[in-house]
Amino acid sequence: MPKSNRVTPLADGSIFTGRQASELGLVDTLGGFEDAIRYAANMAGIKGEPRIIKEVKQKSGIFDLIGSTLGGVREIASGDIGGPRVMYLY
Repeated sequence: MPKSNRVTPLADGSIFTGRQASELGLVDTLGGFEDAIRYAANMAGIKGEPRIIKEVKQKSGIFDLIGSTLGGVREIASGDIGGPRVMYLY
């Protein structure tokens, strides 16, 4: 049976564990994040340990909100209103 015909009866929104997905032929192999990196590096022909670059997102807090609000006030004063934003005007 073609692969698409085997998958169609399973495509009902069900959630499968990794082991179930493997037994059903839905995944090639099981592993974690590091395994996926090594697998992708091997497929790309990268020799040695692959270098991983992670984006670090800065967490915003109440002071960031206050700062952006004051920035909005300055933008209005300078005539550059831009898009919608939350502002406290006094």
